[in-house]
Amino acid sequence: MSQIKGSPTKKDKIDYAELAASYRELISSGVCKNQAELSRYLGVSRVWVTKVFQLGSPN
Repeated sequence: MSQIKGSPTKKDKIDYAELAASYRELISSGVCKNQAELSRYLGVSRVWVTKVFQLGSPN
């Protein structure tokens, strides 16, 4: 797996689908139990994690 970043810098173009997949992998592999724990693990807000999942999910 490639290096996982919490919150990309403003200069980076964000691929929400890829980021959401990385976040899901951390939860499904047991590294984190849920989105709240994931946000603490990554050092980002719970709002950011929710946004990534919403924008990275296929409609």
